[in-house]
Amino acid sequence: MRDKELYAQILGLSRPCSIAEVELDTPGEEVRVMVDHDGDESLCCPECGEASPGYDTRR
Repeated sequence: MRDKELYAQILGLSRPCSIAEVELDTPGEEVRVMVDHDGDESLCCPECGEASPGYDTRR
């Protein structure tokens, strides 16, 4: 399994979101996972299913 697929499964991500990049910082003991959104599809609340405008688009 590739790293992007692994982290998508760990984080429970599915379309329209996907893992864009995974960075491993061994000295800093960090894993940075960048998530991307397909802008053509709307976002929905995972709890109620209602449409959501989304937020927090910074890196």
